[in-house]
Amino acid sequence: MGGAYSENSTFVQWFPPYSTAVRRNLPGLASSHLFIQQSGDWSPVSIPLTPLEDSWGWDGGITWAVGEDNQIYVYNGDAWSVVKTPIEASWVGVWGATEDAVYVAGEAGDVAVWTEGQWVSAGSVESKIKGIAGTETPVVVGETGGIWSLQGEEWLPLETNTEASMNGAWGAQSIGTVWVVGDNGSIFRVEGGDAIPEESGTEAHLYGVMGTDDAQTIYACGEAGTLLRRTGSGEWSSVPTTTLNTLLDVWVSSNGSVTAVGQMGTILLLAGEEDVILDQSLENSGAILKSVWGTGENAKWIAGKDALFFGPLMEVPEFLAPGVEGAVLGSKISWDPVGGAFPSFTFVEVGSPWWKPIWQMVLAGTVFSVNVPDLKGLSGEGPTGQNALLQVTRVIQNGFSMESFNYFDVFYEFMWDSWSTNTSTVNLF
Repeated sequence: MGGAYSENSTFVQWFPPYSTAVRRNLPGLASSHLFIQQSGDWSPVSIPLTPLEDSWGWDGGITWAVGEDNQIYVYNGDAWSVVKTPIEASWVGVWGATEDAVYVAGEAGDVAVWTEGQWVSAGSVESKIKGIAGTETPVVVGETGGIWSLQGEEWLPLETNTEASMNGAWGAQSIGTVWVVGDNGSIFRVEGGDAIPEESGTEAHLYGVMGTDDAQTIYACGEAGTLLRRTGSGEWSSVPTTTLNTLLDVWVSSNGSVTAVGQMGTILLLAGEEDVILDQSLENSGAILKSVWGTGENAKWIAGKDALFFGPLMEVPEFLAPGVEGAVLGSKISWDPVGGAFPSFTFVEVGSPWWKPIWQMVLAGTVFSVNVPDLKGLSGEGPTGQNALLQVTRVIQNGFSMESFNYFDVFYEFMWDSWSTNTSTVNLF
Protein backbone atom coordinates (compact mmCIF):
# COMPACT_ATOMS: atom_id res chain seq x y z
CA MET A 1 0.00 0.00 0.00
CA GLY A 2 1.48 3.30 -1.06
CA GLY A 3 0.20 6.82 -1.38
CA ALA A 4 0.98 10.11 -3.04
CA TYR A 5 1.70 13.43 -1.39
CA SER A 6 -1.42 14.69 0.37
CA GLU A 7 -2.44 18.21 1.32
CA ASN A 8 -4.80 16.81 3.97
CA SER A 9 -2.59 14.76 6.19
CA THR A 10 -4.28 13.36 9.28
CA PHE A 11 -1.13 11.88 10.74
CA VAL A 12 -1.19 12.67 14.43
CA GLN A 13 2.49 12.50 15.42
CA TRP A 14 4.77 15.51 15.03
CA PHE A 15 8.51 15.81 15.06
CA PRO A 16 10.45 19.03 14.36
CA PRO A 17 12.38 19.16 11.06
CA TYR A 18 15.74 17.43 10.91
CA SER A 19 15.25 15.75 14.29
CA THR A 20 15.85 12.19 15.30
CA ALA A 21 13.29 10.71 17.66
CA VAL A 22 12.90 7.37 19.38
CA ARG A 23 9.64 6.47 21.08
CA ARG A 24 8.24 3.42 22.77
CA ASN A 25 5.10 2.99 24.79
CA LEU A 26 5.62 1.70 28.31
CA PRO A 27 4.63 -0.71 27.00
CA GLY A 28 1.18 0.18 25.70
CA LEU A 29 -2.20 0.14 27.36
CA ALA A 30 -5.44 -1.52 26.43
CA SER A 31 -8.49 -0.79 28.55
CA SER A 32 -11.62 -2.67 29.45
CA HIS A 33 -14.32 -2.30 32.06
CA LEU A 34 -15.80 -5.80 31.92
CA PHE A 35 -14.23 -9.23 32.27
CA ILE A 36 -15.48 -12.78 31.76
CA GLN A 37 -14.11 -15.96 33.25
CA GLN A 38 -12.81 -18.34 30.59
CA SER A 39 -11.05 -21.59 31.49
CA GLY A 40 -10.08 -20.28 34.91
CA ASP A 41 -8.69 -16.96 33.67
CA TRP A 42 -10.34 -13.53 33.49
CA SER A 43 -10.43 -12.06 29.98
CA PRO A 44 -11.43 -8.51 28.98
CA VAL A 45 -14.64 -7.99 27.02
CA SER A 46 -14.50 -5.35 24.29
CA ILE A 47 -17.79 -3.79 25.39
CA PRO A 48 -18.99 -1.84 27.20
CA LEU A 49 -16.76 1.22 26.96
CA THR A 50 -18.34 2.96 29.95
CA PRO A 51 -16.80 2.47 33.42
CA LEU A 52 -19.12 0.18 35.38
CA GLU A 53 -20.18 0.37 39.02
CA ASP A 54 -22.36 -2.68 39.64
CA SER A 55 -23.73 -5.90 38.15
CA TRP A 56 -26.48 -8.31 39.07
CA GLY A 57 -28.29 -11.17 37.41
CA TRP A 58 -30.37 -14.31 37.41
CA ASP A 59 -29.29 -17.93 37.41
CA GLY A 60 -30.78 -18.24 33.94
CA GLY A 61 -27.91 -16.18 32.53
CA ILE A 62 -29.48 -12.73 32.21
CA THR A 63 -27.15 -10.16 33.75
CA TRP A 64 -27.46 -6.40 34.20
CA ALA A 65 -24.55 -3.96 34.51
CA VAL A 66 -24.73 -0.23 35.21
CA GLY A 67 -22.29 2.65 35.11
CA GLU A 68 -21.60 6.27 34.38
CA ASP A 69 -23.32 8.54 31.84
CA ASN A 70 -26.74 6.85 32.01
CA GLN A 71 -25.33 3.58 30.73
CA ILE A 72 -27.24 0.36 31.48
CA TYR A 73 -26.34 -2.93 29.82
CA VAL A 74 -28.15 -6.27 29.75
CA TYR A 75 -26.68 -9.63 28.80
CA ASN A 76 -29.28 -12.04 27.40
CA GLY A 77 -27.05 -15.10 27.50
CA ASP A 78 -25.43 -14.42 24.11
CA ALA A 79 -24.55 -10.73 23.85
CA TRP A 80 -24.60 -7.38 25.67
CA SER A 81 -26.93 -4.57 24.62
CA VAL A 82 -27.57 -1.04 25.86
CA VAL A 83 -30.86 -0.22 27.58
CA LYS A 84 -30.82 3.47 28.53
CA THR A 85 -33.38 5.14 30.76
CA PRO A 86 -35.06 8.51 30.15
CA ILE A 87 -33.58 9.58 33.48
CA GLU A 88 -30.09 11.03 33.06
CA ALA A 89 -27.99 9.58 35.87
CA SER A 90 -24.75 7.88 36.77
CA TRP A 91 -26.00 4.53 37.98
CA VAL A 92 -24.21 2.92 40.93
CA GLY A 93 -26.39 -0.06 41.75
CA VAL A 94 -28.72 -2.65 40.19
CA TRP A 95 -30.99 -5.29 41.75
CA GLY A 96 -34.09 -7.18 40.69
CA ALA A 97 -37.05 -8.62 42.53
CA THR A 98 -38.17 -10.44 39.38
CA GLU A 99 -37.13 -10.35 35.74
CA ASP A 100 -39.86 -7.74 35.21
CA ALA A 101 -38.94 -5.62 38.22
CA VAL A 102 -35.29 -4.62 37.94
CA TYR A 103 -34.25 -1.51 39.88
CA VAL A 104 -31.30 0.79 39.23
CA ALA A 105 -30.05 3.39 41.69
CA GLY A 106 -28.35 6.63 40.67
CA GLU A 107 -25.57 8.31 42.55
CA ALA A 108 -27.59 11.55 42.91
CA GLY A 109 -30.55 9.75 44.53
CA ASP A 110 -32.73 8.74 41.57
CA VAL A 111 -34.20 5.24 41.28
CA ALA A 112 -35.74 3.68 38.16
CA VAL A 113 -37.41 0.33 37.57
CA TRP A 114 -37.57 -1.83 34.44
CA THR A 115 -41.11 -3.11 34.08
CA GLU A 116 -43.18 -4.24 31.10
CA GLY A 117 -40.26 -3.59 28.77
CA GLN A 118 -39.58 0.02 29.73
CA TRP A 119 -37.95 2.18 32.37
CA VAL A 120 -40.10 4.24 34.70
CA SER A 121 -39.19 6.37 37.68
CA ALA A 122 -39.33 4.71 41.08
CA GLY A 123 -38.85 7.94 43.04
CA SER A 124 -35.73 9.29 44.69
CA VAL A 125 -34.03 9.91 48.02
CA GLU A 126 -32.36 13.12 49.13
CA SER A 127 -28.90 11.70 49.51
CA LYS A 128 -25.99 10.31 47.57
CA ILE A 129 -26.73 6.63 46.93
CA LYS A 130 -24.02 3.96 47.17
CA GLY A 131 -25.93 0.77 46.45
CA ILE A 132 -29.21 -1.14 46.20
CA ALA A 133 -30.42 -4.63 47.16
CA GLY A 134 -33.58 -6.22 48.47
CA THR A 135 -35.80 -9.25 48.92
CA GLU A 136 -39.36 -8.60 47.79
CA THR A 137 -38.86 -4.82 47.70
CA PRO A 138 -35.67 -2.78 47.27
CA VAL A 139 -33.51 -1.11 49.88
CA VAL A 140 -31.08 1.66 48.92
CA VAL A 141 -28.09 2.74 50.99
CA GLY A 142 -26.00 5.88 50.97
CA GLU A 143 -24.13 8.56 52.84
CA THR A 144 -24.60 9.69 56.48
CA GLY A 145 -25.97 6.38 57.67
CA GLY A 146 -28.65 6.31 54.99
CA ILE A 147 -30.83 3.23 54.57
CA TRP A 148 -34.19 3.61 52.79
CA SER A 149 -36.86 0.99 52.18
CA LEU A 150 -39.46 1.29 49.43
CA GLN A 151 -42.94 1.10 50.94
CA GLY A 152 -45.56 1.45 48.23
CA GLU A 153 -44.36 4.46 46.24
CA GLU A 154 -42.46 6.11 49.08
CA TRP A 155 -38.88 5.69 50.24
CA LEU A 156 -38.88 5.52 54.04
CA PRO A 157 -35.63 6.18 55.94
CA LEU A 158 -34.61 3.67 58.60
CA GLU A 159 -33.02 4.80 61.84
CA THR A 160 -29.34 3.88 62.10
CA ASN A 161 -27.98 6.43 64.62
CA THR A 162 -24.74 6.79 62.68
CA GLU A 163 -23.19 9.27 60.28
CA ALA A 164 -21.06 6.56 58.68
CA SER A 165 -21.60 6.03 54.96
CA MET A 166 -23.47 2.87 54.02
CA ASN A 167 -21.68 1.40 51.00
CA GLY A 168 -23.23 -1.92 50.02
CA ALA A 169 -26.16 -4.28 50.61
CA TRP A 170 -27.36 -7.82 49.92
CA GLY A 171 -30.71 -9.48 50.49
CA ALA A 172 -31.46 -13.08 51.41
CA GLN A 173 -34.81 -13.61 49.69
CA SER A 174 -35.48 -16.92 51.42
CA ILE A 175 -35.76 -15.20 54.81
CA GLY A 176 -36.65 -11.65 53.74
CA THR A 177 -33.61 -10.04 55.37
CA VAL A 178 -31.13 -7.50 53.99
CA TRP A 179 -27.59 -6.94 55.29
CA VAL A 180 -25.96 -3.52 54.85
CA VAL A 181 -22.26 -2.68 55.29
CA GLY A 182 -20.49 0.67 55.56
CA ASP A 183 -17.69 2.79 56.91
CA ASN A 184 -15.96 2.13 60.24
CA GLY A 185 -16.96 -1.52 60.22
CA SER A 186 -20.69 -0.74 60.20
CA ILE A 187 -23.03 -3.68 59.60
CA PHE A 188 -26.84 -3.56 59.83
CA ARG A 189 -29.46 -6.27 59.46
CA VAL A 190 -32.68 -4.93 57.94
CA GLU A 191 -35.81 -6.86 58.84
CA GLY A 192 -39.32 -5.95 59.82
CA GLY A 193 -38.78 -2.31 58.91
CA ASP A 194 -35.88 -1.92 61.36
CA ALA A 195 -32.12 -1.54 60.86
CA ILE A 196 -30.48 -3.68 63.57
CA PRO A 197 -26.73 -3.12 64.15
CA GLU A 198 -24.36 -6.09 64.28
CA GLU A 199 -20.87 -6.16 65.76
CA SER A 200 -18.28 -6.60 63.00
CA GLY A 201 -15.13 -6.64 65.11
CA THR A 202 -13.35 -4.21 62.78
CA GLU A 203 -13.04 -0.48 62.16
CA ALA A 204 -12.24 -0.99 58.49
CA HIS A 205 -14.54 0.55 55.90
CA LEU A 206 -16.69 -2.19 54.34
CA TYR A 207 -17.95 -2.08 50.74
CA GLY A 208 -19.41 -5.43 49.67
CA VAL A 209 -21.57 -8.13 51.24
CA MET A 210 -23.17 -11.38 50.06
CA GLY A 211 -24.10 -14.77 51.46
CA THR A 212 -25.56 -18.16 50.73
CA ASP A 213 -29.24 -18.40 49.81
CA ASP A 214 -30.17 -19.51 53.33
CA ALA A 215 -28.00 -16.76 54.90
CA GLN A 216 -26.21 -19.33 57.06
CA THR A 217 -22.88 -18.00 55.78
CA ILE A 218 -22.37 -14.35 54.80
CA TYR A 219 -19.21 -12.54 53.74
CA ALA A 220 -18.31 -8.84 53.84
CA CYS A 221 -15.22 -7.19 52.36
CA GLY A 222 -13.46 -3.86 52.65
CA GLU A 223 -10.31 -1.82 52.93
CA ALA A 224 -6.81 -3.24 53.37
CA GLY A 225 -7.87 -6.70 52.23
CA THR A 226 -10.51 -7.08 54.95
CA LEU A 227 -12.73 -10.16 54.60
CA LEU A 228 -15.31 -11.05 57.26
CA ARG A 229 -17.53 -14.09 57.65
CA ARG A 230 -20.82 -14.44 59.50
CA THR A 231 -21.94 -17.93 60.44
CA GLY A 232 -25.30 -19.22 61.55
CA SER A 233 -24.49 -18.14 65.11
CA GLY A 234 -24.79 -14.51 64.01
CA GLU A 235 -21.17 -13.66 64.85
CA TRP A 236 -18.72 -12.04 62.44
CA SER A 237 -15.06 -13.09 62.32
CA SER A 238 -12.05 -12.19 60.20
CA VAL A 239 -10.81 -14.36 57.32
CA PRO A 240 -7.10 -13.82 56.49
CA THR A 241 -6.38 -12.77 52.90
CA THR A 242 -3.23 -12.34 50.84
CA THR A 243 -3.65 -8.68 49.90
CA LEU A 244 -3.64 -5.21 51.42
CA ASN A 245 -5.61 -3.80 48.49
CA THR A 246 -9.15 -2.64 49.21
CA LEU A 247 -11.78 -5.26 48.35
CA LEU A 248 -14.91 -3.68 46.87
CA ASP A 249 -17.30 -6.57 46.24
CA VAL A 250 -17.81 -10.23 47.04
CA TRP A 251 -19.82 -13.02 45.44
CA VAL A 252 -20.76 -16.36 47.01
CA SER A 253 -21.46 -19.38 44.80
CA SER A 254 -24.03 -22.13 45.28
CA ASN A 255 -21.32 -24.41 46.68
CA GLY A 256 -20.03 -21.78 49.13
CA SER A 257 -16.87 -20.68 47.32
CA VAL A 258 -16.18 -16.94 47.51
CA THR A 259 -14.81 -14.49 44.93
CA ALA A 260 -13.70 -11.05 46.15
CA VAL A 261 -12.56 -8.23 43.85
CA GLY A 262 -11.10 -4.79 44.40
CA GLN A 263 -8.45 -2.24 43.63
CA MET A 264 -5.35 -2.83 41.50
CA GLY A 265 -7.08 -5.66 39.64
CA THR A 266 -7.36 -7.79 42.76
CA ILE A 267 -9.32 -11.05 42.36
CA LEU A 268 -9.27 -13.55 45.24
CA LEU A 269 -10.98 -16.94 45.32
CA LEU A 270 -11.68 -18.51 48.72
CA ALA A 271 -12.33 -22.21 48.39
CA GLY A 272 -12.52 -25.25 50.65
CA GLU A 273 -12.97 -25.69 54.35
CA GLU A 274 -9.35 -24.67 55.01
CA ASP A 275 -9.90 -21.12 53.72
CA VAL A 276 -7.36 -21.53 50.93
CA ILE A 277 -6.93 -18.23 49.05
CA LEU A 278 -6.27 -18.50 45.31
CA ASP A 279 -4.97 -15.26 43.78
CA GLN A 280 -6.46 -14.70 40.30
CA SER A 281 -5.60 -10.99 40.15
CA LEU A 282 -5.10 -9.24 36.81
CA GLU A 283 -1.36 -8.98 36.25
CA ASN A 284 0.14 -5.48 36.06
CA SER A 285 -3.29 -3.91 36.31
CA GLY A 286 -4.50 -0.67 37.83
CA ALA A 287 -8.13 -1.75 37.47
CA ILE A 288 -10.69 -0.75 40.07
CA LEU A 289 -12.92 -3.81 40.11
CA LYS A 290 -16.25 -2.71 41.57
CA SER A 291 -18.53 -5.72 41.15
CA VAL A 292 -18.50 -9.49 40.68
CA TRP A 293 -21.43 -11.68 39.69
CA GLY A 294 -22.00 -15.25 38.60
CA THR A 295 -24.41 -18.15 38.46
CA GLY A 296 -24.34 -21.52 40.15
CA GLU A 297 -20.87 -22.56 41.22
CA ASN A 298 -18.84 -20.01 39.24
CA ALA A 299 -18.30 -16.27 39.22
CA LYS A 300 -18.77 -15.21 35.60
CA TRP A 301 -18.58 -11.41 35.30
CA ILE A 302 -16.38 -8.76 36.89
CA ALA A 303 -17.19 -5.10 36.24
CA GLY A 304 -15.13 -2.02 37.04
CA LYS A 305 -13.25 0.94 35.67
CA ASP A 306 -9.77 2.24 34.86
CA ALA A 307 -8.65 -1.23 33.92
CA LEU A 308 -5.17 -0.98 32.43
CA PHE A 309 -3.38 -3.94 30.91
CA PHE A 310 0.25 -3.79 29.93
CA GLY A 311 0.85 -5.22 26.49
CA PRO A 312 3.97 -7.06 25.30
CA LEU A 313 7.09 -4.93 25.19
CA MET A 314 8.02 -3.76 21.69
CA GLU A 315 11.68 -2.92 21.12
CA VAL A 316 12.45 0.26 19.16
CA PRO A 317 13.57 -0.45 15.57
CA GLU A 318 17.12 0.67 14.76
CA PHE A 319 17.71 1.92 11.21
CA LEU A 320 20.28 0.04 9.11
CA ALA A 321 19.75 1.90 5.83
CA PRO A 322 19.70 4.64 4.91
CA GLY A 323 21.86 6.25 7.53
CA VAL A 324 21.01 9.62 9.02
CA GLU A 325 20.69 12.11 6.12
CA GLY A 326 21.50 9.30 3.71
CA ALA A 327 19.81 9.05 0.30
CA VAL A 328 16.58 7.05 0.19
CA LEU A 329 15.68 7.46 -3.51
CA GLY A 330 15.44 4.11 -5.31
CA SER A 331 16.88 2.25 -2.34
CA LYS A 332 15.73 -0.07 0.39
CA ILE A 333 14.74 1.02 3.87
CA SER A 334 15.81 -1.56 6.43
CA TRP A 335 15.80 -1.75 10.20
CA ASP A 336 16.73 -4.07 13.03
CA PRO A 337 14.00 -4.68 15.63
CA VAL A 338 16.69 -5.69 18.18
CA GLY A 339 14.31 -7.91 20.15
CA GLY A 340 10.98 -8.00 21.93
CA ALA A 341 7.59 -9.18 20.71
CA PHE A 342 6.62 -9.63 17.06
CA PRO A 343 4.35 -6.95 15.54
CA SER A 344 0.94 -7.37 13.94
CA PHE A 345 1.98 -4.80 11.34
CA THR A 346 4.69 -2.26 10.56
CA PHE A 347 3.90 1.22 9.27
CA VAL A 348 6.61 2.96 7.21
CA GLU A 349 6.27 6.62 6.22
CA VAL A 350 8.42 9.16 4.42
CA GLY A 351 7.31 12.74 4.87
CA SER A 352 8.33 16.30 4.14
CA PRO A 353 10.02 18.28 6.93
CA TRP A 354 6.62 19.55 8.13
CA TRP A 355 5.32 15.95 8.20
CA LYS A 356 3.06 15.93 5.19
CA PRO A 357 3.26 12.35 3.91
CA ILE A 358 5.01 11.64 0.62
CA TRP A 359 4.87 7.82 0.77
CA GLN A 360 3.43 5.27 3.18
CA MET A 361 3.45 1.51 3.45
CA VAL A 362 1.71 -0.92 5.83
CA LEU A 363 3.28 -4.37 6.09
CA ALA A 364 1.68 -7.28 7.94
CA GLY A 365 3.69 -9.56 10.20
CA THR A 366 7.40 -9.44 10.93
CA VAL A 367 9.37 -7.56 8.28
CA PHE A 368 12.73 -5.84 8.41
CA SER A 369 12.90 -3.97 5.09
CA VAL A 370 10.86 -2.42 2.29
CA ASN A 371 11.75 -1.23 -1.22
CA VAL A 372 11.12 2.44 -1.87
CA PRO A 373 9.65 3.62 -5.22
CA ASP A 374 10.54 6.79 -7.15
CA LEU A 375 9.52 9.30 -4.51
CA LYS A 376 10.31 12.21 -6.80
CA GLY A 377 7.68 10.94 -9.22
CA LEU A 378 5.15 10.69 -6.41
CA SER A 379 5.75 14.09 -4.86
CA GLY A 380 6.69 16.27 -7.77
CA GLU A 381 9.81 18.38 -7.40
CA GLY A 382 9.56 18.15 -3.61
CA PRO A 383 12.06 19.66 -1.22
CA THR A 384 15.10 19.24 -3.45
CA GLY A 385 18.30 19.27 -1.46
CA GLN A 386 16.42 19.20 1.84
CA ASN A 387 16.16 16.48 4.38
CA ALA A 388 12.88 14.67 4.92
CA LEU A 389 11.64 12.48 7.74
CA LEU A 390 11.52 8.69 7.80
CA GLN A 391 9.45 6.87 10.42
CA VAL A 392 9.03 3.17 11.14
CA THR A 393 6.36 2.12 13.66
CA ARG A 394 5.90 -1.48 14.81
CA VAL A 395 2.45 -2.29 16.29
CA ILE A 396 0.75 -5.13 18.11
CA GLN A 397 -3.02 -4.84 17.69
CA ASN A 398 -5.29 -7.66 18.76
CA GLY A 399 -7.45 -8.89 15.89
CA PHE A 400 -5.52 -7.02 13.18
CA SER A 401 -6.01 -8.30 9.63
CA MET A 402 -4.87 -6.84 6.32
CA GLU A 403 -8.17 -8.01 4.82
CA SER A 404 -10.05 -5.58 7.08
CA PHE A 405 -7.34 -2.93 7.34
CA ASN A 406 -8.19 0.76 7.29
CA TYR A 407 -6.21 3.83 8.25
CA PHE A 408 -7.87 4.03 11.66
CA ASP A 409 -5.53 1.14 12.50
CA VAL A 410 -2.59 3.44 11.80
CA PHE A 411 -3.67 6.77 13.19
CA TYR A 412 -5.41 5.86 16.46
CA GLU A 413 -2.84 4.75 19.01
CA PHE A 414 -5.50 3.99 21.62
CA MET A 415 -6.43 0.94 19.51
CA TRP A 416 -2.93 -0.51 19.85
CA ASP A 417 -1.96 -3.03 22.51
CA SER A 418 1.74 -2.19 22.21
CA TRP A 419 3.97 -0.20 19.87
CA SER A 420 7.39 1.33 19.23
CA THR A 421 8.61 3.87 16.70
CA ASN A 422 11.81 5.48 15.45
CA THR A 423 12.24 8.59 13.30
CA SER A 424 15.27 9.71 11.32
CA THR A 425 16.22 12.41 8.80
CA VAL A 426 16.90 11.26 5.24
CA ASN A 427 17.71 12.79 1.85
CA LEU A 428 15.06 12.14 -0.82
CA PHE A 429 16.79 13.44 -3.94
